[in-house]
Amino acid sequence: MLSNDFSLDAKSIHKLSSKGLSLKTLKEQIDEDLEFLLELWHSQGLEILKQQGNFFFATKFIPLQDAVFCIVDIETNGSKIETHQII
Repeated sequence: MLSNDFSLDAKSIHKLSSKGLSLKTLKEQIDEDLEFLLELWHSQGLEILKQQGNFFFATKFIPLQDAVFCIVDIETNGSKIETHQII
């Protein structure tokens, strides 16, 4: 899950991983210079590519058998988000 301060809404994030997001939609949601933001995201490990006029997460184009996964299991000291924490 992307952090809450990520510039795009949930629907647009989903489109980046599926059918792509148009330049128009990206510019509507991003107040900053798009080229700068794409480069910043890339430097932080989030690569977004332009393919056939739409933008996608680069991972969309990696065949499943070639993908590398990192699975993390966490534990908490309770189930209430207000009072419990990850241990």
